Order: sequence, then C-alpha cells, then structure tokens
Amino acid sequence: MPSNGDSYGCNYTDDQRDLLVGCDSMIIHTSMIKASMMNDYHLLTMAYPDIKEQISYDEFKMGKVMASTRAYDLVWTDGVVR
Repeated sequence: MPSNGDSYGCNYTDDQRDLLVGCDSMIIHTSMIKASMMNDYHLLTMAYPDIKEQISYDEFKMGKVMASTRAYDLVWTDGVVR
C-alpha cells in the first residue's frame, strides 16, 4: 500500500506531465481524474461550506487516492463475493 499519492496521475507536477508527451491517453486520463476530484471537492464544499475549514483540497484528494487503492470486495472461502 502506498504511503502517499505522489505516483498517482492526479498528483503529477507540471514537469512530470511534460514527460508524458506522446502519451495522449495518459495525459487525458490524468486530466480527467484531476478535474473530477476538483469537482467533487467543489460540490462537497458547496453543500457543506464549513468543511473547507476542516479539510483542504490536498487532504481531500489524498483521502480519495488512498481510498481508491483499497479493495472493498469481501470474498468468502467458497469464492463468492458478497
């Protein structure tokens, strides 16, 4: 499990994104993820304005990255996902 989200596309610096020249699908994908996270944070803070005082965008983004790296399926010994 990662200890931070530096290796995730939504956290790439401009210099790192510049290295993706020629890999348009990766650039588009990381841009879409970044825009989606910004939109999610914006919607959350619109619905709950006080949350901006409790969690920054960077903290929110890190939480989403960490949660997305976890598996949530529960597989029993019979192989059935419940």
